[in-house]
Amino acid sequence: MKKIAGILISIIVLIACFPVYAFQTTTAKTPIELYKGNARINAFLNAYNFANPDSQFTAFQFKSYYHHGRSHEEQAIASINNLEILISEYAWSDIKVIITGTKETTAETYKEVFFEYARAFNDELDETKLESYWQEINSRPYNGGGDFEEFNVDLSKHNNHIDSIFIEGSFPI
Repeated sequence: MKKIAGILISIIVLIACFPVYAFQTTTAKTPIELYKGNARINAFLNAYNFANPDSQFTAFQFKSYYHHGRSHEEQAIASINNLEILISEYAWSDIKVIITGTKETTAETYKEVFFEYARAFNDELDETKLESYWQEINSRPYNGGGDFEEFNVDLSKHNNHIDSIFIEGSFPI
């Protein structure tokens, strides 16, 4: 009985100590802190959540990117659904998103993810416009890309298989 009581008390203490905001989602255009390291990246993650209510990020999903011997606050990285997502503040006013999958990642998965991140740059993009963008950037047998009003996109391909997508655009805060 004492063991059960001790376990229950431990669980209650852990729940009480764990921040509630770790489970918050973005609603009604009220931003929350999703990434502490960089205000522009945090704003972009919130814009993603506003544009994609069924596929939202939560706090602590993105970590500061560690490379070249140090942590880079202007770069946030996460592994989500077998995709590596790297978001960087670039040139003090731009956001660059690099999405890298595995050999098993399908073109359809890349397309869905492209649509989601494109909407973070402009939440008024409709399916028809996004589909035309996708057709343009994916029309080449090797590396593809396109320069659009909202952003620039590059696809890295090998043997007609997409390895990664690069989306870069202005993102003022």
